[in-house]
Amino acid sequence: GKIEIKAGDLKPGKYFCSLYINDSWDEVSERKHFTVSELSTDISSVKEGMKVYAENGVLYISSDRECKVDVYRPDGTRKARLNVKRGLNSYGTLGKGLYIVGGRKLVTD
Repeated sequence: GKIEIKAGDLKPGKYFCSLYINDSWDEVSERKHFTVSELSTDISSVKEGMKVYAENGVLYISSDRECKVDVYRPDGTRKARLNVKRGLNSYGTLGKGLYIVGGRKLVTD
C-alpha cells in the first residue's frame, strides 16, 4: 500500500515508519527515523518572481524581492538560511547531491 502525508499533516517532532504484516503488529522492516521541523513563516518558498538553479555546484537564486530562503538536506537538517537580495544571487559550493531549496528539490552535480 501507499500512504501520502501532506505538508502540515504532522506536527514538528521525531517520527519513524516501519512495515507491518497481517495486522499482527510484528515489524518486518527496519525502522526509518525522520524529523519534522517547524518552518518559520518569514522564510520564503520558491514563488513567482523567483528562480532557483545550480551550475557547477554553485547555487543561484534570482528574485524580484528581498527575502530569506532555507536550504535543507534530504534528511531534514537545515544546511543554510540565505538572505536573498533583489536580482541574481550566488551562494558558494553546495557540494554534489540533493537539496530542498525554498521548498523545491534541487540536484547539484
